[in-house]
Amino acid sequence: MLVTSSPEQVLITLREPASAAAEAYRTLRTNILFSSLDKPIHTLLLTAAEPTPEKSLTAANLAVTMAQAEQRVLLVDCDLRQPSLHTLFGLSNEQGLTSSILDQDAPLAIQSTDVPGLSLLP
Repeated sequence: MLVTSSPEQVLITLREPASAAAEAYRTLRTNILFSSLDKPIHTLLLTAAEPTPEKSLTAANLAVTMAQAEQRVLLVDCDLRQPSLHTLFGLSNEQGLTSSILDQDAPLAIQSTDVPGLSLLP
């Protein structure tokens, strides 16, 4: 079940996979994967200078396309002021990155999503 906090926040790669926007995310994924054929990428950081939802939407849609390409993906929401990735996937953020940082003995609060191969640490 996918939940969004507003109509603009849509995982277009799941809702409209044949759309031009979804294809643009797949092209971005392919370019990233082909840029490192000799040494696979294990970590990718997306950020923005302004506190806007676009970085989270881009990260989420890119993560979906990576998982669809049979990559194992752990999406980590590092926006400690306004975390939003959990809402896009209909998950709780009761436990997450901050909990794991503050209590290092606690297990990581990694949650499975409805997308095979994609997990979230809210």
